[in-house]
Amino acid sequence: MNNIEILNGSNYLNWKQDLEFSLGIFDLDLVLCESRLVINSKSTLEHKELLAKWERSDRLSLITIKMTISEHLLSGLPQKATTKEFLNALGERY
Repeated sequence: MNNIEILNGSNYLNWKQDLEFSLGIFDLDLVLCESRLVINSKSTLEHKELLAKWERSDRLSLITIKMTISEHLLSGLPQKATTKEFLNALGERY
């Protein structure tokens, strides 16, 4: 993760490419590839485990993203969002 260049506003495409590669290497890209599962009373243990894995991926991916963005660029971005929503907001901005 140390190889991800800090997003400064002008390097979005390189930053996103490095970020996606790093998340994939650390098996945290599930949140980028899959939608969040909805669990109900009929959900299997496998579905519940997949949701737990998705939630972990989302939490750690968001932490990673926020650590690789210049602090002044974080203002105006959604505070409560999934990784995919957060990346979409960044993509719209840059």
